[in-house]
This record gives sequence, structure tokens and C-alpha cells, in this order.
Amino acid sequence: MNQHSEVSPPWFRFLFAIFLFVGAGLFISHAKNTIDDQQLRARGDWQIDQKSFPSWLPESKTPQFRDLNLIPSRIQHDSVRWKDQVQQELLGNPWIVAVDSISRTGTQISFHAKIQRPLVGVVIPGGHLLVNSNGGVIEFIRGDFLDSNWGIPEFMPSRVGVLSEESTELPEESEYQQLRLLLQTLEKGEILRRFPQFIRDIQRLPMEGGDLWILVCTGGLRLLWGRVPTAEVVMASSLGDKLAALEYVIGKSQELIEISPGIERISLCEGPVPFIKMR
Repeated sequence: MNQHSEVSPPWFRFLFAIFLFVGAGLFISHAKNTIDDQQLRARGDWQIDQKSFPSWLPESKTPQFRDLNLIPSRIQHDSVRWKDQVQQELLGNPWIVAVDSISRTGTQISFHAKIQRPLVGVVIPGGHLLVNSNGGVIEFIRGDFLDSNWGIPEFMPSRVGVLSEESTELPEESEYQQLRLLLQTLEKGEILRRFPQFIRDIQRLPMEGGDLWILVCTGGLRLLWGRVPTAEVVMASSLGDKLAALEYVIGKSQELIEISPGIERISLCEGPVPFIKMR
């Protein structure tokens, strides 16, 4: 008796294996999409704790600062790449210059980052450009008046139209170059950080021999900073002496404000002690 055994041809086994492979792939892809959708719905309205913002930031905050609160709601919290997503979002914000660490506990995301602080508010039509010591524009804020909580001076450029809301840095013109150097000197002495709101306004007086700069301070005190040194100009008074003279004025500010009606000029260009000329 002949026994007939049915054997599947090789091409049939090959097609069957392909079918199983494709079916498994479709199942895994569907499962992944389902999980991703669940993660997207589950991420909720997480927000960064308001206490993590620096104390010098005005309560009103700026649009870009408020946007930091929205970062947790834009990431997939259960994704293996959630930390990379947070870092990318943080570094995309103009206020953040470096991210040290990112962590998550329960339903809270925390991060340690370097937040740059503006040193001057440059006046332009419609508001102010918040500028750092390198002349980079951090953000434009609307309003005729700069919130005093920023603790930084204002600067009115000599020409209107050079800067706009879209400006990302100060121009290379001499006026702005000198402003940058002045800001860097004040930053080196940490004047604006240690004594916020003391310098209210920075003014430039064009002169034939070189521009003179004046610091308008609390109580209406006007301090002659003098010329801003460049590589081609050697000043009789060192920058260290100017900073020392400025700190002297800050320490004696209450006394000087009381006698300010009789003061003709306060110069920071005469050494570590300011020269005060009475009327």
C-alpha cells in the first residue's frame, strides 16, 4: 500500500514566514501607536514651579519666560527620550544659556539651568530690548516704562530706526560698541547685580574728542563716567579706579542726595575717590 504524504513546496513556506513577519510588525506598530496616544493624553497640564524663577524677575514676566511653564506640557513624559525633549525645549528659549541637570520626581519636572540676566533696557518704539553684556538681545518687551523690578538702567539711542522688535543684537556702530564695553565693565564689578536700581539711566554725550558717558542714578545723582576706553585710547583713570569711585558714591549716596542741589558735578575719572565739585 502506497502512503501519500503531502509536503508543502518551499515557496509556500517562504510566503507563510513573510506573512507572519509582516503581521507581527503591524501588531507591534499598532501597540506602539496606542501607547504613544495614551502617553500623549496622560501628560496633563504639568507646570514648572513658580518658585524656581529668579527673584529679580518681575511678577508680570515676559512672554518667553512664561513659555517655560508650557514646556512640560509639550513633551511625552513616558518616552525614553523625555529628558532630551526637555533639554531641547529649554535651550530653545532665549533666556536659557546652559542646562546643568534635569530630573523628575513623581509629577514634577525640575531643572538647573543658567538663566541670563539683562543689563540694560534699550528704548525703541513700542517698548524696550532687554540686552546682555555682549550686546545680545534677549527679548523685546512692550510698554513705555521699564518695570523697576528688573533693576537695570535704560538707554536711549541717538537714532531711531536702527533697532527694531526683531533685532537679535546691537549693531557694530561706535555708539553701541561703547555701550557694550561700558556694560561689560559694570558687569565685571557686579555693580548692576549687587546694587540693582541704583543706576537708572545711561546717557551718551557726543563730543569731538570722544563721547562722554553719564550715569543717572537714584535721587537724580549724575555721575560722569567719561570716555569709554578702546584699544586705541588710553585713559588716565583705570577702569578699576572708576568702579571704586562708583562704589564710593553708592556707599555715600544718601549723604550726596541730601546735598545734591548744591552739587555741580560728580566725576568718576579722577581716581578711586570721586571728584565732587560744588556750585
